[in-house]
Amino acid sequence: MLLLLIVSPPRAMADFPIAEFATPSSPSGPHRIVAGPDGNLWFTEPDADAVGRMTVAGDGVDFALPTTRSGVHSISVGSDGALWFTEPLANRVGRTTTGGAITEWLVPSAASFPTAIAAGPDQRLWFCEAFANQIGRIAPNGTIVAFALATTAAFPSGITAGPDGNLWFTESDANKIGRISVAGVVKEFTIPTAGSSPTGIAAGPDGNLWFTESDVDQIGRITPLGAITEFPLPTAISSPDDITAGPDGNLWFTEPDADQIGRISLSGSVSEFALPSSGTVPSGITAGPDGNLWFTEAGAERIGRLTLVDSTPTATATTTASPSSTPASTASRTRSPEPTVIGTVNTPTVTPTAISGCAGDCEGNGHVSVSDLVAGVAIALGETSLDACAAFDVNRDQRVSVDELVQAVHNALDGCPPAAVTP
Repeated sequence: MLLLLIVSPPRAMADFPIAEFATPSSPSGPHRIVAGPDGNLWFTEPDADAVGRMTVAGDGVDFALPTTRSGVHSISVGSDGALWFTEPLANRVGRTTTGGAITEWLVPSAASFPTAIAAGPDQRLWFCEAFANQIGRIAPNGTIVAFALATTAAFPSGITAGPDGNLWFTESDANKIGRISVAGVVKEFTIPTAGSSPTGIAAGPDGNLWFTESDVDQIGRITPLGAITEFPLPTAISSPDDITAGPDGNLWFTEPDADQIGRISLSGSVSEFALPSSGTVPSGITAGPDGNLWFTEAGAERIGRLTLVDSTPTATATTTASPSSTPASTASRTRSPEPTVIGTVNTPTVTPTAISGCAGDCEGNGHVSVSDLVAGVAIALGETSLDACAAFDVNRDQRVSVDELVQAVHNALDGCPPAAVTP
């Protein structure tokens, strides 16, 4: 079906007040964030081996994980009032009470690489097993069951509960949106734009599911029946990542490669808001208990807050499209709030210089092999020196993160980007 695109003027600068608060630890690399049942914000800190908690006033505290170098990734609130999170490098799913008592469970499938996690309507948590090509389900008592996907090498990445009683998830390398019932029945829907790399997904207030397409800079919308509409973003190479429903009836998302927060209305009108600092790499985003938007800044070791006020961007970029069918732990570190100056540009954060080449291509031959991936995991776990394969350290920060491993896996499955292959 024909997809019509209408693009309006350039992006908006931030007109909503934005505050940034330092995480309790550094480095922390805050990744995903969620509003907790205790009125605080909870977030994962893979570089600190911790789960963080922050009040709406910006006071932060860390809870150290029992397993180090686990790459703690995503976090969600369970029906039991606890916070549940994934540890891809340790192949575990963890749970913490709001007081910081932590329990971990090993995922039965070896090296499954659990990533996104979400609470289901069945009182269980559902999560993506990216390497095992499965969707996992864990009960409050820790019992884990997995359901295989029909499409091989799909790399499930994001997951959320839908309005129809099912779980909906993204398949980054299959270019599909998946739906799984609580009984484990899977159905997949192909995204019209090829190579879109769907990543984050969230239920909207309109009864549809909204998702990010990180490789083509678009936001997608899928109805419970599978009809898909795509909306292009004004900023190229913005790589939209996480997405959430806002308290204002819009969907909000992060643009890590553009240092922006985006907003899309239910009709497809898009606005983008520049963050006060550069090199922040906004990643996760959630609606906070205070009616504002909270997000992580992986590149700046900060948690950001965008205050929703009665304000209009100085210039708004919009896009429209026609539908296309288709054991306990204790707090280890605390920090009082140190917000940056609101509404002004601060001293830029220095961003590590990216290296040329293909992430994970240890031999420099334009290919990422299984042995290369094994080496990358060993480096991330601290079992092998970075000298074994510097190609994994894309940002030259002397470590290998979960995101860099994921990038290498994509390169192994899809091939190195043409521009990254050295002649």
